[in-house]
Amino acid sequence: SCTHSTRSSTTPSATSKEFTDALATMSRELTRNTGVYARLKAAFPNGRIAHVGYPRITPRAGTSPYACLWLSRSDQTTAAAIVDQLNATIKAAAKLRGISYVDVTNSLAGHELCTRQSWVRPILADGQAHPNATGQQVVASAVRLALGA
Repeated sequence: SCTHSTRSSTTPSATSKEFTDALATMSRELTRNTGVYARLKAAFPNGRIAHVGYPRITPRAGTSPYACLWLSRSDQTTAAAIVDQLNATIKAAAKLRGISYVDVTNSLAGHELCTRQSWVRPILADGQAHPNATGQQVVASAVRLALGA
C-alpha cells in the first residue's frame, strides 16, 4: 500500500499539450528510419523484437483505494487514460515498423498500487512507481505467454 501523498503539480494530465507532445515525440523516435526500432532491427536482423507495453499500476476508476487517501477517482481515471494512450502509441508505432507489441495493461489487476496485496512498490519522491519482484514475475509471465515462449 501507499500511505503518503506524492502528488505533484508537474504530473501531466492525459489530455495536456505536454503529454500529447511527448507521445508524438516518442512515436517519431520509435518509427523514424534511424529510430529505435530501425536500430534494433539492424543490430538483430534475425531476432524477434517485441515492445512490451506498460501495466496499469493504479486500481481501476471506481475501485476504492486501500490506505491511499490521496488517490481520488479522478486520479484513477487520469492514470488509466495515460497508460491507455501510452500503450496505444507504442502499439501503433510497433505495428508501423513490423515489431510485435505485448499488451500487459491488466497483468497486475487486483494487485495495483493502493490495493491490499499490491505488487507495486510505493511511489518514490520523484513520482515513479514500479512493480515489485512478484509484479515483475507476473509481467514476465504475461510476456512469455504472449510470445509463446
